[in-house]
Amino acid sequence: MVDGLKGFPEAINTVFPETTIQTCIAHLIRDSLDFASWKDRKAVAAVLKKVYRTATARRPPWRWTRLTLARGARNTPIAML
Repeated sequence: MVDGLKGFPEAINTVFPETTIQTCIAHLIRDSLDFASWKDRKAVAAVLKKVYRTATARRPPWRWTRLTLARGARNTPIAML
């Protein structure tokens, strides 16, 4: 797990070429909240936690659709993270 540290992904891939580099979930949520208004942060954080805790890849898009509909699609840039 590497959280934006420069050079680490390259160093890890040099030694372990098949490695998948991940970002810490807490940092993904924190960085995602930069795109949400202060008013919406609590609701966005609650949905993001559910999305990141989902066991299968099929369920998060449903939760994300629910969030964007509930928030008037104001937070769609978060989906790109």
